[in-house]
Amino acid sequence: MHFFAKAIALYCACNLFFQAANADITGIHISLPKDETSYSGRLFVAFTLDTDSEPRLTIGDEAAPRNASPFFAVDVANWDGTLIEFQPTAGFPLDSINQLEEGSWQVQALLDVNVELSDLDSPGNRFSLPQKVMIGSSPSVLRFELTEKVEEESLPDDTELLKFIRIRSELLSQFYERDIFLRASVLLPSDYVEGSNTRYPVLYHVAGLNGRFTRSQNLIDDEEFMQYWLDESTPGVVIVFLDGESPYGDSYQMNSAVSGPYADANFNELFPYLAEIFPINDIPSNRFVTGCSTGGWVSMALQILYPSYFNGAYSFSPDSPSFRAYQLVNIYEDENAYYSARGMIRPSARETNGDPRFSIADEIRMEAAMGSGGSYVVSGQQWGAWNAVYGQPDDRGNPIPIWNQ
Repeated sequence: MHFFAKAIALYCACNLFFQAANADITGIHISLPKDETSYSGRLFVAFTLDTDSEPRLTIGDEAAPRNASPFFAVDVANWDGTLIEFQPTAGFPLDSINQLEEGSWQVQALLDVNVELSDLDSPGNRFSLPQKVMIGSSPSVLRFELTEKVEEESLPDDTELLKFIRIRSELLSQFYERDIFLRASVLLPSDYVEGSNTRYPVLYHVAGLNGRFTRSQNLIDDEEFMQYWLDESTPGVVIVFLDGESPYGDSYQMNSAVSGPYADANFNELFPYLAEIFPINDIPSNRFVTGCSTGGWVSMALQILYPSYFNGAYSFSPDSPSFRAYQLVNIYEDENAYYSARGMIRPSARETNGDPRFSIADEIRMEAAMGSGGSYVVSGQQWGAWNAVYGQPDDRGNPIPIWNQ
C-alpha cells in the first residue's frame, strides 16, 4: 500500500505540473511608441515553431489551415498606444493560448490598420520584433511594443523589359471615398525598341488568389523562361500582370456591389493608360486574357462578360462557375455548407490519394479569426473575397454572409 500511495501521489503531482505548464503565459501586454496618432484595426499575436519565418507572416495559411501556426486576435478602436492587456476574442487553430503545446515558440504582435489592401504585410501596419518563449517552463507575462512599421509602398525598379505601374483610380476612389490605386507590371517583347512604331498583341495575366502584380519578377529570375523570351523565334507580345489585391481580398477584376467597380476601372482607366504608354496594338483582335485558379475564373468571366473586348481566353483550373458546385456545396439546395446530407464533413482540399487535407469549416473558422469583428466575410481570404465579389452589402458596406459562420 505504501508503494501505491507514493505512485498515486507522484501521478497527482505530475498531473498538476502539466496542467500548470499549459497555462504559463499569464498575460500579454502590448503598447505602441508614443505619437499623436490613434489606431483602429485588428490586433494579432502570432506563434510559430518555425525559426525561419516571422510569426506575423504565418497568419492565415490558406494552403494548410488545419496545420496553421496558431494566432489570436481582437479588434481595437481609437487606441492611443498606451499599454493594454491583450484579451483575444478569436483564435485559430486553437481557441485559447493556454492550449499551446510545450516547446520553444517564436511570438510576435501585429496591428493591421491598412484599409486599402487586405495583405497583413501591407504598408502602415505596425508590428513588434519577434520574441522567443518557452511554453512549459515557468509562468511569464509577455510584453510587446509595436516599434516596427511596414514601409510605405514603393514600386520595384524597372528593368529594360519589365515595368511597374501604379495609378490612382477615380472610379474606385469615389466608391470607397478614399484613395484606391490600381497596379500592374508590364513585360515587353525582347525585340522592343524604345521609340519604335511597332505595336504588339497584349495578354492580360490574372493571378491566383490575392496574387500581386510583382509576381512577374519570378519570370525575370527564371533562366529557362528568359531563354525562351529572348529567343528570336518567340512571338512578340506584351504581357500585363494584373494585381489581385483590394480592401476585401482578391477583387476578381469584377464589378461588385461590395468590392466596387474593378472591371470598369480596368477597362476605362488602367487598360487605356497602359495602351497609351506601352507598344500595345489596342484592338479587340489583339487582346487576350489568361490565368489559373482564381485567374482561371477571372479570365473565363472576362471573356464571357466582355466578348467584344477580348479575342480569346486561356483559362486553367478555374474556380467553380456554378453556385450548384460552390466547391462541394449547392447553395440552392443543401441545408448545411459544412456537412453533407449524410453527415459527412465537406472537404475543401484533398491529398492525391483522396484523403481530405482540410474542410470548408476549417477555412471559415480561420478566416473568422482573421476578420474584423470575428467575421469571415472581411478576412481578405478566399471565402471573404467570394462573398464580397458575389454578395450584397450590409448597412456598413460589408458583404452579407452567404451562410452563418
